[in-house]
Amino acid sequence: MVWRFLPKGRVRIDNRMFFLGAAFMLLETKPVVQLALLFGRTWLVNMMVFFTMLVLILLANLYVLWFRPVRLVWYYTGVLGFLAAGVLVPLDVFLGGGPPWHYVAPCFLALGPMLFAGVIFARSFQDARDPDRAFGSNIAGSVLGGLSEPFSMPLGFRHLLLLAMLFYILSMWSPRGRLWPPRRGDGRNESLAPHLGPGRPGARGPSSVGHLAWTWRDRALGRPETQLFGRHKPPISG
Repeated sequence: MVWRFLPKGRVRIDNRMFFLGAAFMLLETKPVVQLALLFGRTWLVNMMVFFTMLVLILLANLYVLWFRPVRLVWYYTGVLGFLAAGVLVPLDVFLGGGPPWHYVAPCFLALGPMLFAGVIFARSFQDARDPDRAFGSNIAGSVLGGLSEPFSMPLGFRHLLLLAMLFYILSMWSPRGRLWPPRRGDGRNESLAPHLGPGRPGARGPSSVGHLAWTWRDRALGRPETQLFGRHKPPISG
């Protein structure tokens, strides 16, 4: 259906962002359903689940902006490990026990993958050559993830995470993704970051999220913004 409504002409989909969107759509379904079954489907439970999701996504974006992780393979390992644990651990084991086991453990298991998934998405989007195409591919992937949710009827919500794991593996396998640091002297990797200023790996100009983050930080520290554009670009006036 997504392919049917693509514009005419040569259109390239960002494979990695596409599968990340599909996987995250399934990933966010699990905590809503699981915690509603444990604590009741009330407005307070749903509010706390979505609030925690947004906080974890915000923390993941801040982590990427400040620490700039390169080895995404470790974050893929984390999210796949959490999803595998979610498939193997049945929900009824959390019905007994004290408050830490009944409340903390299922929340950690259901919401833990959000942090790793947020880091993978933020870093992948930061490395995208065409942010518009990357974001559009991610939205198209979320449509695929939404259309995959009815598989929970024959599979169950626990085993629906197997499909999310498949999407994450496909995004990791995607040739556009970079799981390991670039080799020094590799022309293909060096071309991904043109016009870099000193100490600004991965920035791509005024439209980049990373550029805006460095701008805000340099303003807070009282540094001139001309450092962000490299040595050959004049400062913005007016």
